[in-house]
Amino acid sequence: DGDTVLARAAYPWARAQQYAVRLEAHGSRIRAFIDEALVFDVTDDDRPLLGGGIALVVTEGRLSSGAVRVQPLGRDSAYDTV
Repeated sequence: DGDTVLARAAYPWARAQQYAVRLEAHGSRIRAFIDEALVFDVTDDDRPLLGGGIALVVTEGRLSSGAVRVQPLGRDSAYDTV
């Protein structure tokens, strides 16, 4: 099946700094935010996300995480106006 990279973004990560990372997926559109700043907004019309789950995957280095929450998009989401 293989992997498809839909977006990449350089970010000035700092050690021991906490960041709020948010992903929103709705159909073929995926948006990512770091500390409420939009990092990318992409669509994948070939393989829209119609269901599934999440995973935190690290291929180099390490990851420390607080609580991970999965919830439906709320009324205040930008998707309500799309």
